[in-house]
Amino acid sequence: MWAEYGIYTAPQPNGLGSGKWEVFHNFGEWQRDGWPSGGIPAGTQVFMRLYVPADNKLAFYISFGTTNTTFTRDLSGTKYNGTNQAFRRLTTLLLNSPGGYSKNNKWRSICIATHSDMHLWRPADTAWVGKYPDATKVVINTINQWYDEDISISAP
Repeated sequence: MWAEYGIYTAPQPNGLGSGKWEVFHNFGEWQRDGWPSGGIPAGTQVFMRLYVPADNKLAFYISFGTTNTTFTRDLSGTKYNGTNQAFRRLTTLLLNSPGGYSKNNKWRSICIATHSDMHLWRPADTAWVGKYPDATKVVINTINQWYDEDISISAP
């Protein structure tokens, strides 16, 4: 079982274009969630929280400015107590045209939690650290490897 939630931007006519972002999820099939209407402007600070509110449920809370919402979906296999679950943090970019880029993505104060404890992500919470694919296209300013990074990605 795997699942992902996040934000994406896509060019017109199928997406929002103009540097706007909206929520997506993928539980084996990628889907736009169509939120927020009109999109999130590029450069906006966004808070995201992915959590399991009950067995077989997954919730994604997102906020920016004074706007927020929570998506809660059925997802077989999730456990409220966290048994046999792993989370990973990714910054990725899918390009629809040559010359695309995503600059100054900032991860700040990344926490990991159970229902009774929340703390900054640390080495003891980490089972594996991946390698960045191409240092000429992915630039990372590591402030703290586990919970603060600035990432820019450029197209081939």
